[in-house]
Amino acid sequence: MILVDIIGLIGVSFIVTMYILLQTGSLSPLHFSYSLFNFLGAAAILFSLFFNWNLSSVVIECVWMCASIIGMINALKKRKAY
Repeated sequence: MILVDIIGLIGVSFIVTMYILLQTGSLSPLHFSYSLFNFLGAAAILFSLFFNWNLSSVVIECVWMCASIIGMINALKKRKAY
């Protein structure tokens, strides 16, 4: 296993962990860290995909990152509202 694979697996672990925390009710999808770790996970997977190209995976990770950015912006707006 090479370094890019390890980075990709770290990204997968971020996304899967956030999903498990969401499903168990331990974390709200409105919390900033939920979107942040989804963004970081997608970015790490995307990084690994530049070395092992797969177009459909690149597209979904880019969409995942954009959705995460929207979530982080919304979380910051709600934080400022308080």
